[in-house]
Parts: sequence; structure tokens; C-alpha cells
Amino acid sequence: MSMYKICPYCRKKYEYGKECTCGGYEKAKQVRRQHYDRYVRKSDDNKKYDSFYHSREWVRMTEHVKRNYNDLCAMCLIEEGVLVNCDVTHHIYEIKTDVGWEERLNEELLIPLCHDCHSKQHPDYTQDKIEKLISIVNKYKELYEV
Repeated sequence: MSMYKICPYCRKKYEYGKECTCGGYEKAKQVRRQHYDRYVRKSDDNKKYDSFYHSREWVRMTEHVKRNYNDLCAMCLIEEGVLVNCDVTHHIYEIKTDVGWEERLNEELLIPLCHDCHSKQHPDYTQDKIEKLISIVNKYKELYEV
């Protein structure tokens, strides 16, 4: 006997583990993305950072950092001993701070992370997290002589 869920958009039953055929999820995702783009990503407060993340110098730097770490997530490798491809280059100091903005292209303060590790870092930038990331960078460089 199959299990079913009820679609929150059209209220029809559909099989658990699959998506409803109404397309409501995709429409809602598109609306969320448009809202985020309008009010966060492209907001007046964020234009400086958005243009930086699309700049040639950032694209080159992020590729360089990922290459230095063999396209691996440094946190997964050092903390868990697991090889996971990196997805993003993370600023150890939040770029919206004065220190973060001034050091935005400092290779020593950039670390490649997978999406899971990156999402764990972003809710809050505490001094403990910053020190932990710096220690991971240093340990990686020590172990792999980068």
C-alpha cells in the first residue's frame, strides 16, 4: 500500500516521495526567487557586494582557491576525513564588515566549502567559527604543503 501526501497548492493527493503534477512547487520556488532577487540580492544595500561577486577578480580568485584545495571541501576533509567536492569559496570574515571588505581578496581568508558546510557557517559569524575556519586553513596547508 502506497503512502500519499496532500499537495499544499492544489490539495490533491500524490504519492509520497514524488512531486505533485500541478507544478505549484515550481511556481512557489520561482516567486521566492524573484522576491529574494528584488529585496535582497539586488537591493540598494547589496549592490556593492553583488557587483563584487560578479567581478572578474573574484571569479579568478575563487577558481584559484578551489584549485589550491583540489576542488575539495576543506572542512569535510580536515574534520571528517571525507572527500567532498567544494561548491563555494567562503569568506572567513563576513564581507559586509569593514575587515571582511578590506580583506575580500586575501587568499589566506578564503576557504572552499561544500553547500552543507557553507550553510552551517552562515547563520552567525562568531569569533569561534572564524578561529575554527582559520585553523582548518592552517591545518590543510600544513598537511598538504600548499
